[in-house]
Amino acid sequence: MPAIAKPRNVSCNITTTRFTMKVKILFLSIFLLLIGCKEYKYSKLVVKIDNANKNSGNLPLSELVIYKNGIFFKKIINKDGLFLDSPIKLDSIEKGNYEFEFYNLFGEKTKKQFQIENKKKIDTIAIFPDEFAFEKYSNKSIIKNLKNNSVEIKYNSQGCFHQISDSIKISNKNENYFILHKNVEKQIDKKQLENLIKFESQLYAIPSDGLCTTIENYSINFNNETKEIRNENCVWSGWSNLEDEILNKK
Repeated sequence: MPAIAKPRNVSCNITTTRFTMKVKILFLSIFLLLIGCKEYKYSKLVVKIDNANKNSGNLPLSELVIYKNGIFFKKIINKDGLFLDSPIKLDSIEKGNYEFEFYNLFGEKTKKQFQIENKKKIDTIAIFPDEFAFEKYSNKSIIKNLKNNSVEIKYNSQGCFHQISDSIKISNKNENYFILHKNVEKQIDKKQLENLIKFESQLYAIPSDGLCTTIENYSINFNNETKEIRNENCVWSGWSNLEDEILNKK
């Protein structure tokens, strides 16, 4: 008579397999956690100089002052300027709070803080010379304070090989904003209004002097009064930004 095979303990095998998988997952999780928590005593810091607005030109920084935990750490000076696409590389950087001080496109002393954790061998940060905190200028913005009236901004640009003229009219009608450009009027949303106020605030802050062969003239007409602003700076491209953000000329 043939021997009768003993039934396998299938339930026990499944339980053992599940337990083994849980242990493996636990050890893997702990390993990944330890890797993520690893800190290096020193790291290399790469400081990229970039533009917040794609139409901005290449503004060379005359100097970059760095503070570590509130104490002076290093000053970087380049007689030819610190340019875009020329990142600054600093070796042997310790963990800490670093502050980068420089003058932006509008002549303002700007400070940017970064916390360096040394989680990686190379840390990369970016500073933006064309960045502008327009909020502190916005209170005197004509556009922001419109109440059932309008303001017109005329633009003229002249260079060696070009001459461009354009204009926009911004109106407030019953708390709604509209822009008129080339005889076409459209309502603008909150973000577009913010960009217009930012553009106007930059106009008031942009340095008038410069060495650019292209000269831009702006006329702001409001309540039968005209304010003239001249821009000889090749780096600020306010009207081009306005075309992209509001007039949809991308």
